[in-house]
Amino acid sequence: MALFLVIAFSFPGTGDSGDSVMHFLVAHYAFLHPELFLDHWGKPVFTLFSAPFAYFGFVGMKIFNVLAAMGTMLLLTNMGGRLAIAKPWSAAGFLILSPGYFLLIFSGLTEPFFGFLLCLAAWLLLLDKWQLSALVISLLPFVRPEGLFFIGLFSFYFLLHRKFRFLPWFLFGHLALMLIGWPYFKDPFWVFNRMTNAVSGVYYHPGGDPWHFIRQLFYMLGPIVYGLFIIGLAGVFKQAWKKWPRPFTFQLSILAGSILIFIIAHSIFWYFGIFKSMGLVRVLICIIPLICLLAAQGFQTLLQLANAHPRIRVLLTSLVLLLALVFPFSGNKASINWFDDFRYSADQQLILDLGDTLHSIDPEYRQHIRAYSHPSIPFLFQFDPFLPEISRTVHPSALTALPDGSLIIWDNWYSVTENQTEAADLESLGFIQIGNFSDGRFEFLVYQK
Repeated sequence: MALFLVIAFSFPGTGDSGDSVMHFLVAHYAFLHPELFLDHWGKPVFTLFSAPFAYFGFVGMKIFNVLAAMGTMLLLTNMGGRLAIAKPWSAAGFLILSPGYFLLIFSGLTEPFFGFLLCLAAWLLLLDKWQLSALVISLLPFVRPEGLFFIGLFSFYFLLHRKFRFLPWFLFGHLALMLIGWPYFKDPFWVFNRMTNAVSGVYYHPGGDPWHFIRQLFYMLGPIVYGLFIIGLAGVFKQAWKKWPRPFTFQLSILAGSILIFIIAHSIFWYFGIFKSMGLVRVLICIIPLICLLAAQGFQTLLQLANAHPRIRVLLTSLVLLLALVFPFSGNKASINWFDDFRYSADQQLILDLGDTLHSIDPEYRQHIRAYSHPSIPFLFQFDPFLPEISRTVHPSALTALPDGSLIIWDNWYSVTENQTEAADLESLGFIQIGNFSDGRFEFLVYQK
């Protein structure tokens, strides 16, 4: 916990310069703009739980995800004990030693909280709390859209165990949000009609490698945890084979089932370029806690192989834990860059340089910014992006009514991808370019009307 707090308070990084910051902005300003609690992109349940922390700044947002991670570690340890894993604490240890997971704890992203709720629902099943488990799962689509996968998977598990009377609880999240948002949106079906992946016309990618997520999982976990996970997963299938024709154990249905459905679904989305898939490997954080539980089971399998030789068992335990502990510090491609990963990203640093230059020209420049695309601009310049006079798009159709003297900040990713606007489009409207900031990869152009 002390290490988490030191990183959260000592380093300014946001884990991601786009979605992480945008989720923070939604949660931070939700008390000023209550409609943000129902913002479908921001995810209402995530915003509801994170807003009290985000209110105090981005450090508060990081503390929220730190608490989610610590709660997940406690749940994994308890589940490991209930599943008779010899060293149940190893699941929590593997989680925190997974580089991809550890890095993005210190962000405003939704994945760590989603992983916590998924573990909570699985833990409740082990306690035979079927109703509460279904209720928690019903909330997942309002933390991340993948929650819909788990409503289907858990419903299947409930059907196998003939828990029919608890199935309606999977509708709780949708029904509750429909009723809460109905008066505001004047639409009882707003939770479906305003789904961002359904209503957005943004098209990111024509298709990608179907093995992308499987390959990248290695880098998210590191080689030790990845290898133990494969052993644990093989053990689950072996156990299921022995139980045939009733193979659907908790380990197969909930643990392995959640992991495989998640990876297969995202691989399909990425391969066909659907549902706005960008191939972002950070989504795997949602299932890394369950992966670490299977890794702990794989660790137990290794120890059982050496059961007759206590010295070998101790040596094997020490070796695995030492390698898992050392890897995040190894400097490997998949390890943590302790110098850079917790600081502002390159594009955020460029925004800060842009701000310094604008400030030297006009100390009141923030008051003149009227249009931008990059989420980190209002975060770093500390202004409310949800004020009606500020446009969060640089599309020409949104700029014609801006007053003279307005500053427009175009960038070569969000402005092009999200707003479908090239720099030439702004120049054709007569906007005057007054600044150019580039590091070779990222580019920001400042225009004045």
